Amino acid sequence: MSKSEERRERIAAFLKRVDALSDSERTVLRKSGGRLLKDADAAALMVFYKALGNFEEPAFQDRMFPIACMYCMWDKETAQEDQTPLAAAMGQYASEKRRREGSVKWNESEKTDPMERRLIKLLDQRWDTDGMLCLSVWRMVKMLKNEGKVINMVFLGEDFCLWNAGSKSVQCRWAEEFYRANKEEEKNVD
Repeated sequence: MSKSEERRERIAAFLKRVDALSDSERTVLRKSGGRLLKDADAAALMVFYKALGNFEEPAFQDRMFPIACMYCMWDKETAQEDQTPLAAAMGQYASEKRRREGSVKWNESEKTDPMERRLIKLLDQRWDTDGMLCLSVWRMVKMLKNEGKVINMVFLGEDFCLWNAGSKSVQCRWAEEFYRANKEEEKNVD
């Protein structure tokens, strides 16, 4: 088993333990959305560590806290539905919005649509103690959830774990997924 597969299995097992939490405990986590573990209140910490289980690595814990909070945005049944990687959901949303509104209000100086600009800003951020990346991703996930998208939190958790890698493989894959989903959505309309 590769490291990536092992990591995904660990994240999936963690999310199953989050599913086992009571509705009130899931609400506590949901209310901490957009925050880092170090900024969580005591109630959220207690619920998080209850679900965490035997993960001792501090870096893994830091990345899983926002994943748990975002995962709790969906009810237990919806979270198991057809899930989309975040970047692909962003691409689909951009294309759907263009189709609904007829055209995108372009920023003339940048020649990009609003969702593309958001993705560019997101990909330029680092996972850091300031929590800006976490907050930006949470806002994006919340917006997409309101549009009816279900984000694959296992993949997002793995991406968080690998975000600061020197190769920027996560950022490259996100850009590729965004444009592929955008093109596929446009092709489906034609």
